[in-house]
Amino acid sequence: IQLADPESRWGGIMRDVSTTDFQAANIEYLEFWMLSPFLNDDGSGNPAPDAQQKEGDIYFNLGNISEDILRDSRKFFENGLPGPNDPNGEARIQETNWGRVPTSRQINNAFDNTDLDRREAQDVGLDGLTDAQEQDKYSDYLAALRAAYPGSLVDPIEEDPAADNYVSFRDNRFLENPEDFTLYEQYFANNGTQGNSEAGTQNQNGLTAFGTNIPDNEDLNRDNSLNETESYFQYRVPIRHDGNGGIDLNENPFITDVRNVEGEGRIWYRFKIPLDLPDENPLFTRVGGIQNFRSIRFIRMYMRGFETRTTFRMATLDLVRNQWRRYQQELTFDGVNCPVDNSVPTAFDVNALNIEENADKVPFPYVVPPGILREQALGVNINALQNEQALAITVDDLADCDSRAIYKLTNIDLRLYERLRMFIHAERRFDNALPEDGDLTAFIRMGSDFTKNYYEYEIPLVISEDDGSVPGTPAYERVVWPEANELDFPLDVFIDLKNDRNQQGIPLNLVYSGTDPDKPEALVRIKGNPNLGQVKGVMIGVRNPDSPDRQYHSAEVWVNELRAFGLDESGGVAALARADFQMADFGNLSLSGKYAGIGYGGIDQQLYERNREEIIEMDAALNVELGKFLPEDWGVSVPFLAQYSNRTSNPQYDPYDYDVLLKEKLRDTDNLAQRDSIREAAQDVTEIRSINFTNVRKERTAVGTTPKPWDISNFSASYSYTETENRDPIIESD
Repeated sequence: IQLADPESRWGGIMRDVSTTDFQAANIEYLEFWMLSPFLNDDGSGNPAPDAQQKEGDIYFNLGNISEDILRDSRKFFENGLPGPNDPNGEARIQETNWGRVPTSRQINNAFDNTDLDRREAQDVGLDGLTDAQEQDKYSDYLAALRAAYPGSLVDPIEEDPAADNYVSFRDNRFLENPEDFTLYEQYFANNGTQGNSEAGTQNQNGLTAFGTNIPDNEDLNRDNSLNETESYFQYRVPIRHDGNGGIDLNENPFITDVRNVEGEGRIWYRFKIPLDLPDENPLFTRVGGIQNFRSIRFIRMYMRGFETRTTFRMATLDLVRNQWRRYQQELTFDGVNCPVDNSVPTAFDVNALNIEENADKVPFPYVVPPGILREQALGVNINALQNEQALAITVDDLADCDSRAIYKLTNIDLRLYERLRMFIHAERRFDNALPEDGDLTAFIRMGSDFTKNYYEYEIPLVISEDDGSVPGTPAYERVVWPEANELDFPLDVFIDLKNDRNQQGIPLNLVYSGTDPDKPEALVRIKGNPNLGQVKGVMIGVRNPDSPDRQYHSAEVWVNELRAFGLDESGGVAALARADFQMADFGNLSLSGKYAGIGYGGIDQQLYERNREEIIEMDAALNVELGKFLPEDWGVSVPFLAQYSNRTSNPQYDPYDYDVLLKEKLRDTDNLAQRDSIREAAQDVTEIRSINFTNVRKERTAVGTTPKPWDISNFSASYSYTETENRDPIIESD
């Protein structure tokens, strides 16, 4: 059948999205690989004869999309249709312009397997009609077709007017005469909804031939409601022929990679669609007043504008997220009088590169960094290795004094580590002669935030140059990952810089800079009061430092294997002592003490779980009978208990600067009174004092007399007093 106006028609598919909050999940791209639709089907690699007619547009909708496939504002579900033996079954359905819809509510999402006749009557597709009922429903339409196209052309349409019959790709007709059917013809009706749930259907080879055992319905996300809202983001992907069997790259800004399969005549394209396109972009539209990506419940893809049958072969279709987010706020050269020229917009993108997919990347194939070994994959194939990958930060037209960065929110304690390392690669873009070595820098920033309280370490970048080294050799590894670009520095350089600033009395709101003694070309900065004990976020970025030429630069920078190493494994000691003294029948005295040093921990504890404080505990308890000091014939009993407890905690680090050792801060303080004040303010001390007179009483001493209710021996008295004092770095006295 040839349509009279095919470019005005469309075809599409949709589905629900399980992760609906794209902002929380950091889903930033829609990515897919697609074979060029303009190639000839003979596999020669030549353009198809009708390639120009295969031009059109692919649309993607993300957001709230109507589930009402047949627009009648009624939720259809197959298992709500009556069976042939149901009394008054027709009373539970309603006729619409499209077909029949159940009027009852859907209780479950399953067929009644005890009545196969009912199941067969229900398995009729989303219109609720059998083929015979469809022929009756659309009799006027079929009659018009018969009048316009006499002969057998209309026979396939009359057999199934709704074109919803299911035919499995495993159907016997395809197995018996496979040479008579193309792959397209085998799968053409595999998504039909009428007859796709026939119980026990198998082909001649005993393979399952039915499509699903779940009733078809219009509730895609299975929330027991029919969504009719149309509110979504729309992305238009133009598909234009370049004249050589490929897709015109100048007409499609979303293509980021092209792969020509040598000897097979195939061209694969990687499409990467940023979801946060600006409203002025002609390929982006907001529909229905949608504001953000907090609730993306459905995705729809449809094609239109094509003049002939076009086959799209997509290898993948993914929503791409990243643990590292792009920093979208201003990130200028803080603390330096360096104005940024924003007349040319900067393009900023983040991608993942890996050894499996980018081993033939141009101009530099991806290789594993020196000294890094791929881990063995756990599975059936014991020789398989896990994929190894890096992040690629791409900047185009980065202005002088401007920066672009990615960040990750964390909650880590780096005080137990000695050094920080990371591999970095930098290459030019678009075969440009710039940048040269040192024109760009890479920096890492960490702290409680990225603008007010942070440490920063910055190194100049060496641009990789192809020196003819053979890929796969150690020499080539150092071409891709130059040793000069390796970020490797002791974390103490941050502590030393903070101490220098504090001793000089420089205000915390100013950026204070220094250099790494082991690497003078590296710059170290601090602002505010960050600490390595509570690192809330890590940022990695690329900067175009201040230079006389005010040159814009474009580059691709890879970062890989960010790691802290060199654990402080210093151990600690602990001791426990206890002494008990019995003083005849007068009483007893108990003394105990406990000490746990810094670094002490149990065998089952990890390094970060060990003590970061020195704990000293002392306890004393005196229990005596004071009535022993009185004449025995008085019969007076005075039990007395006195207790004292002291727990003192001396932290390893200054509680106001979590990465500064307390002993170093005390050592740098010359004034003895101030030193004692600092030590006392850092301690966490709890003192408990308690005295108790329990059951003080007069025993009966008179013998032979009749006891009376008002005798004093029938009464006792108790008194208790407890005093608890506590002070810590936050509370001076409690």
